This record gives sequence, C-alpha cells and structure tokens, in this order.
Amino acid sequence: MSKTAYCFTTSAKQESRQLFRSAWSHHPLFLRIMFVGVVLALEMILTEHLDGCRSPLGGLAGIVSGWHSRVASLGPVFAIAFWALAALKHRKELLPVSNGLLECPVRWPLVAAHFFAIGAYACCSLFLCSEGLNAAGICTLAVARPVTAVCAVLLIAVAIIPVNAWIALLHSTGYVWIYSLVVAILTGVARSDSGLLWDVSDRLSAELTNGTLLIVSKLLHLLVPRVITDPAQMLIGTPDFCVKIAPACSGLEGMALMLIFGIAWLSLFRREYAFPQALLILPVGILAMFLVNAGRIAALIFIGTAGAEQIALGGFHSHAGWIGFNVLALVFSAASSRLPWVGANRTEIAQTSTVCSENATAAYLLPFLAILAAGMISRAISADFEWLYPLRFTAVLVVLWFFRRTYEALDWTFGWFGLMVGVVAFCVWMGLTASSGGQAHIPAALAAASGLRRGTWIVLRIAAVVITCPIAEELAFRGYFIRRFISRDFELVSSTNFTWVGLLLSSLAFGVLHGRQWLPGIVVGLLYAIALVRKGRIGDAVAAHATTNALLAGYILFFQRYDLW
Repeated sequence: MSKTAYCFTTSAKQESRQLFRSAWSHHPLFLRIMFVGVVLALEMILTEHLDGCRSPLGGLAGIVSGWHSRVASLGPVFAIAFWALAALKHRKELLPVSNGLLECPVRWPLVAAHFFAIGAYACCSLFLCSEGLNAAGICTLAVARPVTAVCAVLLIAVAIIPVNAWIALLHSTGYVWIYSLVVAILTGVARSDSGLLWDVSDRLSAELTNGTLLIVSKLLHLLVPRVITDPAQMLIGTPDFCVKIAPACSGLEGMALMLIFGIAWLSLFRREYAFPQALLILPVGILAMFLVNAGRIAALIFIGTAGAEQIALGGFHSHAGWIGFNVLALVFSAASSRLPWVGANRTEIAQTSTVCSENATAAYLLPFLAILAAGMISRAISADFEWLYPLRFTAVLVVLWFFRRTYEALDWTFGWFGLMVGVVAFCVWMGLTASSGGQAHIPAALAAASGLRRGTWIVLRIAAVVITCPIAEELAFRGYFIRRFISRDFELVSSTNFTWVGLLLSSLAFGVLHGRQWLPGIVVGLLYAIALVRKGRIGDAVAAHATTNALLAGYILFFQRYDLW
C-alpha cells in the first residue's frame, strides 16, 4: 500500500531520525494522538490549581474566563470517544491517514511554541491571582488566559500531526466528531458538582408524571363512562378503582432502558443502518415507551374496575411494564432496519444474503420468544400463584412443530461431554444459589390444590424446564446469537466458530434473563457455549442444559426448595 505524506521532507540525514521513526512505525496515528492527549492531560493536572483564580468580571470576559477550564476538561473525553468510534466504524479509512504520518517528523519549533503558550497561560493565571490590578488589566488577562490555552492546544496538535492529516482524519470519519462532542458534553453534565443532573431528572420525572396523568385520563374516557382525576394528589381512576401515579410510575426508567437498548442495538448491528439518520429512531422509541407506560396504567385501572383488583395490583402491575418493554424492543429490533430512510442499502444486504433466509432467524428465535410471551401472559394474569406456567410448554411445542423441517438439518446428537457440562453447570448453579436461603416448603396455593391438579402442574413444569426450555434457549442464545455476531448470514457460519464478544454478550444476556440469579446464569451460559463450540453440535448444548435443569428439578422436589424455581 502506498503511503501518502502530509508534510514536506527535507534533505537531512535519515540516519539521525531512524530511531525516532521506528518508535512511530506501528499505528502512528494512534500513538501520536495518544502522545498529544498525554501531554495535554499532564499539563492540565499541573496547572489545575491555577484555575481557582476566577475573574470577578461579568459579561463576556467573565464567561470566557470562568468556563474555559470546564470546556478544556472535556478534551480528553472527546479524544477518547472520537478515537473509539473512529476505530470501530472507520478502521479502513484511517489506514491511509496513519500510513501518511510515517514520513512526517515532529515539528519541534511548534512544540517549543506550545510550551511558551503554556507559560503565558500560567503567567496570566498568576497575575489574575495577584492584587493591585485595575479593571482594564483584569479584563485583558481574563480574555488572554483562554486564548493562550487554545493556542497551546492548537500548537501541540499541529506539531505532532500536520494540518493536512487532521483534515484528512475529519473527512474520513464523517460525523464521528459530532457524536464524540455529544458524549463529551453529556459527560461534563454528568460530572458537574452543581447537582444539575439530579435537578433535571427530578423536573423531567415531574413533567412526565403530569403528562402520564393526562394521557391515562384520555384513554380511560374511551373505556369507562366516568373518570375521576385529582392532579394535586396525582390520583386517577373510576368510582370503583383508583390509583396514584407516583414519580416512579412516570415511565422515566422505561424510557432510559429503551434508550440504552436502542444504543446497544445500533452499536452491535451498525452495519445494517444508515447513520446519522438511524439515530432518529432513538427518540421515536423513547416516545413509544412513554405511551406504552401510559397505556399500562390505563389497562391496570380498567382491569381493577372490572372486578379483578387482585390481578391488577398483583401480576399485571408487576409485569405489564416489562411486557411492554419487551414487545417494543422486539418491534425495534425487527422492524427498524427495514425502514427505507434508516436501514442500510437493502440491495447490498440482499447480495450477501442469498442463502440465509428470514425463516431461519424465525426458527431460531421464535421458540424463545414464545416462552417470553407465554411467561408474561401467565404472570400478568396470576394473582398469588402462577398456575398457567404450563402455557410455556404448550407454546414452545407449537412453534417447534411449525419449524420442524428447519430443525431436521441441525445436529441433535450429543455425547458424554455435553452431559458432564450439564452436571458441572448444576454444581455451579447450586454453589451460587442454594446457600442464599428461601422457603423450604411447597407454596401454599400448590399445597392446597387437589392431588391431580398439583401433580399435573408439577409434571408439566418439569417437562417445560427439561425439554422445551433447553431447546428454545439454546437455539436462541447459542445457536443464533453467537454466530449472529460474526455474520448476518449466521447459517453460513460453523457452530465451532465464535468471537469472544459474541460468546460473552450472549452469556451475559442469558444471565440477565435469570433475574437475581444473573451471575450463575452467566457462568452456566458460558459452559453451555463451550459444549456447543467444542464439536459444533446443538445437541450437546441442549443435553447440557437439560441435564442441569433435570438435576435442579430433582433437588427442588426432594428438598422442597421451590424458591429455586
């Protein structure tokens, strides 16, 4: 690859520069940017005590003098964010820029000018701290101090990396500088000692609560003939059932969760989206989550008014929000990249997806989604005990039967290794959870049921956790997600191939799925992944998972530790 030089070389002896050049020969752009960052960071630390000398002036001079140090402190954050985003998204574009720096020596006169500017900055700060200056002198120094700081930064920047290289860097990375600037500003707000972040959060929560009350009122007028509202007490409902909308019910947490999910999704699957317009779906998702939360409260009041107060305040109140988030996240992940103004070039994607069909993705994910949907429904309409847990078993069976032709092509065989992994996973799970304590007796509702009803529920629960649950979860987390991090056409990727990012993130997601048992969930998820990638057989992972769940079911029934279910 040819190297583009961004500076004019001289006829000086090359031997005298050989040692210096060798130090910059590997990743020169990264090393030079890091060098600039380290120098500026050290100088900020050494001159930090000088920032206490604030100008007493108002107006523009006071603003410039008072805020320049805060703005300067965002520089390292901006540099780190810029380099991280550029390296992730524009690695190939950075290579010519980096190679062009191999022929560019450091401009030492500019380095000397940089340190002169730093000295001038220190002098201005010291003079501002002294007494006896008139107003004109204070005003001059208050403006000169940030000017010298800016000059110092620019001088060291162009001394280490030429101007043409900076221009090429910005041109090749597109809008990365805008994203990095946003990250730096948000970081500055978050670390502010003025309490601004908490103040904004409290105000936003209050406004969202008022907005939620208004939307819930509008929705209830469509469902019931009479609606009671008390904005002062944040009460809303009907004559038969009324609730108070607390700040925690404003939907702020769900909106933040939707923002985090959206950013993570766009980051992981950034190749399928067109930036920066893809960022517009983030506020759309946040607004949708706010409306979903309002709909949840309206539905809760309607259910309570209909006479099912125990269900409304029990299962529905606890799980409806989570149901709404999961449904919205599913819509976000499945439909967002298909929007013509957000998704990447569909023609290019189609050219690389001639073999992998959308039915394959559905075959791997729908069994697990069926578990989630059935579980949400059964918990939401349960009062004191989840009698409809067997609904998960039935739902997964229906999906597995529908895609049975697709599953015939998979390797369902397993060996002793998969079974041993299951035993080890059981020991790990028990070691991390069994000692946590819990009810060592059968739940009251289950104990009070008839023998036939109790026995049927236990048998179907065991069938679900030993048969359908391992199949559905291994298809999704190990069969799909690990390979999906390698290629969009995941079916073309061998099950023995994996990336550490895919392995760790799929195990992390598997652990989060298990709630308070997230840590053992992550560990056993890694063990099941090892069972899969060893020989590339989905059967080994399913056998390991089924063995763990079977041993756990036996332990629960024998020792009456139903809290482990």
